Amino acid sequence: MIRNNLRDIRMAEFKMSQTDFCKLLNQGLGETISTTQYNNWERSYSFPKLEMAIIIAKILNKHVNDIWYAE
Repeated sequence: MIRNNLRDIRMAEFKMSQTDFCKLLNQGLGETISTTQYNNWERSYSFPKLEMAIIIAKILNKHVNDIWYAE
């Protein structure tokens, strides 16, 4: 199963609500991610496309493996 550290990164490093974090990601992605969609990612109910995951990692100054990992 694939898991992620999105919540830990958001809370520890950015100290933002999900809504504010989505706004940050949306600015870097150039497209709109809803809070619901982001929440599903954070809970590992769904996942972004690979291209988007790479861009998100770049926005967060992380490696993709630092965010998403196999459990």
